[in-house]
Amino acid sequence: MKITQPVVKEIGTRCNGLTFVVTGDVHHYKNRNELKAYIESQGGKVTGSVSKSTNYLINNDVNSTSEKNKKARQFEIPIISENEFVEKFT
Repeated sequence: MKITQPVVKEIGTRCNGLTFVVTGDVHHYKNRNELKAYIESQGGKVTGSVSKSTNYLINNDVNSTSEKNKKARQFEIPIISENEFVEKFT
């Protein structure tokens, strides 16, 4: 009989109470789902669209003219690159 240790996810509060939208390609994480899982493990929330309740839009192309970037600018929501996210929240 083999006993295995359960994988313990790191739980923290670095993103506590913040709402993020992730768009575009990611480079530090395997994929957007991995980044989303990290944000959620740190008490944050990830939604699919930008709204007034969004705190940050994560997009490696911060100067993009995409709808999400336009909406973020309209609501004065900071658009940060994945590097900036890593510096602030990891």
